Amino acid sequence: MSDTTTTPAAEGTALPEKTASLKVMVPSSYDGYATKWQEYAGSKEESAFKREVYFLTRLISDNAKLQQASPVSLVEVLMNSAQFGLSLNPELKLCYVIPYMLEGKGMQAKLSVSYMGMAKMLVDAGAIKEIQAECIYAGDEAV
Repeated sequence: MSDTTTTPAAEGTALPEKTASLKVMVPSSYDGYATKWQEYAGSKEESAFKREVYFLTRLISDNAKLQQASPVSLVEVLMNSAQFGLSLNPELKLCYVIPYMLEGKGMQAKLSVSYMGMAKMLVDAGAIKEIQAECIYAGDEAV
């Protein structure tokens, strides 16, 4: 037996005509899980998650091919962006949601990390401190 909780995509934020919701199955027999969910509800992490769902919803509503993408591939995009620590906010240009046709599976969505997203991940991981770019012209010596 399980309870279903529906969470709006972006509470308190004006959404386009289409809204997304997340259905979470909470097993009533496992109190530990329910307790964790209660701790999560209303937290900073929940707000960030709702914001990312809102960005994904906007991207889907603006792209006819993403509207045809499998729901599983769209959830994978959301999970991958969270695992990488990258926002789907199109203004940040950290990553992009790309629709593509996969033979036998139909339209799929895939997360593509931009160079800015890659730089953010490297800095966040402590692998590098900063990135400097310089123009190199014909005849210049590379250092």
